Parts: sequence; C-alpha cells; structure tokens
Amino acid sequence: MVVLDAGFDSQEMLELLEESSVKYVVKHNVRRTNPIERAKIAKEHGRLIKKEGYTEKYRGSFLHSSGRRLVFEVVLKYADRRGQLFIVPKVTIFSVWTNIEAPEEEILKAYKRGGTSEQYHSEVKTEIGIERFPSGKFLTNHLILILAMLVYNVLRFIGNDLANRRLFGLRKATRRRLRTVIQGLMYMAGRIVTHSRQVVLKLKAHKDWYYAFCRLYSLCCA
Repeated sequence: MVVLDAGFDSQEMLELLEESSVKYVVKHNVRRTNPIERAKIAKEHGRLIKKEGYTEKYRGSFLHSSGRRLVFEVVLKYADRRGQLFIVPKVTIFSVWTNIEAPEEEILKAYKRGGTSEQYHSEVKTEIGIERFPSGKFLTNHLILILAMLVYNVLRFIGNDLANRRLFGLRKATRRRLRTVIQGLMYMAGRIVTHSRQVVLKLKAHKDWYYAFCRLYSLCCA
C-alpha cells in the first residue's frame, strides 16, 4: 500500500498508481475545495459520529466525479469557545483518495499511521542527532547507525514505560517523545557520594521523575 501526502495529489499521480495496480491512500488537497459545499456533502453522504456542544463531526465516503473514492472527515463548528455563534459555520476538512474497499475509519487510520512514522524519523534525525553522518566512509557510518539504533531502542523502551504516567507537567499520553525522556531522565542532576563504605547516588529532581528513575533502575537491576 502506498501512502502519500497532499503534495502528490494530482491526476497524473493517481492514474500512475492505478496503472501500477497498487493500493493507495493519497491525501486530498482541499485548497480549491468549497468548504460550504463539502459540508453539504458530509451531511448527505456521511454519518454523524460525534456531537459536542456547537461542534459536529461527520465521517463517510462517496464516488467523486472522476470515479474515485473519496473518504472524508468533516468537522463543523457553529460557535467559538465563548458560545458566540458564527454567521457561517467553520468547516475543517480531512479527506483522502483511495482504491481500497474498507471502512472509512480504517482508511483514515492508515494515512495517520504514515504521519506517526514520520515523527519517528524526525526523532532519530533531530533528537538523537544523526541527521548528517560524521564520516565519508560507509563502514564508519554503518557503525554509527547501529549505535544510534541501540540508543533509540533504549530510549523508546523508557518512553513506553512512562507513557501512561502523569509525571510533573506531562499529560497522560500513548507515547513519550525521546526529547521528553532525555530532558526528564538523562539530564537529571545527580552526584555519586562515598560515605561509610557505601556508594550513594544523590539525585536532584521533582518527586515524579525521581520515582520514575527509581522504577527504571529497579527494572534494570532485577
């Protein structure tokens, strides 16, 4: 399956994918889309999946005039946060082209998973710092990439352990970025002190991060 963003939304690209007989999910470029007309289409061809206050969310699909299937998710807002009504509803459109016969929810999730993988790539390049390899020799860069993979997996393991914990200043989430793990645990101030024939590690951190560090330490020593 090929997943592409809105930069590849063109007649030529869609025809090429169809000639190649591959399954595709391509984000629809809504720059030239009339939001009012798309809101009407959402109510005609979609179903109301969420209604909260002055906000409605519709999801569905229909056959475009080009003969292709267009899966959409449209959010209609009739008022702002203070309850002031809009003269014209505010319309937010998210839609994709696809040739896959599957429920709309699965199609949209397939595209969003591609965006999640891009976030992982960004973490490897920027937060670990290997956007550019240091050497002109392939074997050296190969070694650097292996070490970076080891570091990434360790940090990801720690992030998964911290995912469901509401630490100081953090909300409950499904995953933690590497930057959060590095700033919260790797940059934690500490000092090794020898006293009464014992080696003690003294840490200076908020109690939430302190308990998280102690939990990870106990897991590593178990």
